[in-house]
Parts: sequence; structure tokens; C-alpha cells
Amino acid sequence: MSFLIILVCLLGSAFFSSSETALMRLRGSEVESEARSEGGPSLHAIHELLRSTSRLLVTILIGNNVVNILGASLASAVAVAYLGPQEGVIVSTVVMTLLVLVFCEILPKAVAAAHPQGIARSVALPLYLLHQMLRPVHILFDRALEPLVRRIAGGDGGEAPMSAEELLRLVRSADADGEDEAPLAIIGAAAEAAERTVEEIMVPRTEVVAFSIETPLEEL
Repeated sequence: MSFLIILVCLLGSAFFSSSETALMRLRGSEVESEARSEGGPSLHAIHELLRSTSRLLVTILIGNNVVNILGASLASAVAVAYLGPQEGVIVSTVVMTLLVLVFCEILPKAVAAAHPQGIARSVALPLYLLHQMLRPVHILFDRALEPLVRRIAGGDGGEAPMSAEELLRLVRSADADGEDEAPLAIIGAAAEAAERTVEEIMVPRTEVVAFSIETPLEEL
């Protein structure tokens, strides 16, 4: 029975590690657009989880620490029962460290980093249920711990800046929806400039010949 619980703890540790990597690689704007277009409980759960990354991290850290400490404690108890107090503690520490490092940290995070969308959809629902169960802890964190963390760390963190590709994708989606906002129009104009040739940009205005839009093709 103890070995089964240790195995479950290792699987739980891998679950929380992959969840953190996958969800933190997603952006709220992409999740919102997918939730509007596709829908589904998994996308809704992802959207709700990413509404507050600080609360999400609290959920993941609590779950990960509980399963890791429980698994390590049971492994130590089993090893001490079979090998004695001295050798048992050493053996359980080495074995659990290797198992957690390889199978609960490196491999799950590598897979989640390579396939963040798929992993996020797979872990979203069970993680969302746990997230809702820990709402009292989140309230405690918001009122007591988060101000202390901000005071120590300084600043309010915030979402990472958008990459150039994500910014261009946002502009193109706004153009497709017919939005005419000044900042997006300026960004769109700058993006279109990147597609122009040097010859088009370097032609002096004195050498530019203009014709009326009503000029017949024969005359042109």
C-alpha cells in the first residue's frame, strides 16, 4: 500500500510540474480567442486559471509540495523498516531525489514546454477543481501573503511583454474584425513597412509621378 501511495505522489508531482510549465507558456489573449471560437470545458478552465497567475501558482505549489513531502516521508518510512534507520534514510533520500528530479521535474517540464497547448488542455479540468477547493487559501494569500511578497520582491510583476509575432497577429486580427483604433493602426502601418522594398522607400518625392484615379488606362 505504501508503494502505491508513493507512486501516486510521484505521478501527482509530475502532474503539477507539467501543469505549471504548460499554463505559464500560454497567453491570456490567445486563450480568450480560442475560448470564444471553440469553447469547451477545458478552454474555460484554462481561461479561469490564467485570470490570476499568482493564485494559480499558489494552487500548484501547494499540491506539488504536499505530494513531494508525503512521497518522501513514506519512502523514508519504508526504507527504514527494511534497511534500518541509518541506511534507510540515505537510500530513500537518494532514490526519491533521482525519481523526482528525472520523472517529476525534467521530463514533465520538457514535454509540457514542447506541447503547452495539449498538456494545458489535459490538466486544466482536474487542476481547476483543486483550484476551486483552495479558494479560502487564495483569499488568505491575497490579504496576508501577497502584500508581503510584493514588499519584499518590489513591483507588481505583470504579464511578460508580447513578442513581435504576437503583436502582428493582434493587429491582423483587429484589421479582420474591422477595428479602427489609432494605436493598432500605427502598429499595422509599421508592420506593412517591413514588407516594402528598399527601392519603394528610397524613391525621392520629386521623382514620383501621380495620376488622377479617373485617368483612362489607355492614357496611362
